[in-house]
Amino acid sequence: MWRKKRLRMNNRVSSSVEYHWATAHVRNRIRPHSLDFGHYPKPFKTYGALKRIPLIKGEISPGRDLMGLFRGEEPAASEQRLEFPALSRVLYRSYGVTGEEEARGIRFFSRTVPSAGGLYPCQIYLIARHMEGLETGVYYCHMIQESLDLIHRDGFSLGRDFDLSFVVTGIFFNSAWKYRERAFRYLLLDSGHLVENLNLALRAEGLIPQVDDDFEDDRISALLGLDQDKEVPLAWVRASGKTSGPEERRRRILQNLA
Repeated sequence: MWRKKRLRMNNRVSSSVEYHWATAHVRNRIRPHSLDFGHYPKPFKTYGALKRIPLIKGEISPGRDLMGLFRGEEPAASEQRLEFPALSRVLYRSYGVTGEEEARGIRFFSRTVPSAGGLYPCQIYLIARHMEGLETGVYYCHMIQESLDLIHRDGFSLGRDFDLSFVVTGIFFNSAWKYRERAFRYLLLDSGHLVENLNLALRAEGLIPQVDDDFEDDRISALLGLDQDKEVPLAWVRASGKTSGPEERRRRILQNLA
């Protein structure tokens, strides 16, 4: 079966199924290669930011039982909107730096989420509206410098207006540096870890996260200024306030599906 479905990567892969078979792991099939530490991928991006806002560093323990969050237990009370200190906690819990080492003249960072090869190819962008203390706009979440970098002010519309949305993207080179043609597999794996961390961090602050992978890639990429040959949006996590009861929650879910 494998021999019939295996494809060579120098042929054009036209579907996700073909990519799956072309890059499936078979012992001794992956070509050995040396790692070029002279071109080690950067774990962050550099923008000519319109404004840089330092995140508020403080206690990031959720103060809630993690297993309760996994089970979907609801808090007794919660705020309707996220304030800036809580937003800082969400970002630190999701993708914050927990340690740093240096070797070969390269700074290596550990974070609050696992990553294949410790390469951290994912990036987080924040789309904020009507948030007290934060200008409406699009921000790059610079988790190494621990800041929000404003890259686009208001005047944009995505057709779905939420007060707070996070876009998770993946940079191909960061994973391909080590994993070559299998890189996209690890990119998706990393994004899944990060999205779940975001989901738990938002719920710890009493919000309802809504994860969406059905959006207009080109429109999001244009808003974020992405070169889609190098970086692509993978998930959109929207945050809305908690509702007062099951009926109200059901009504809001139906509204979002309409």
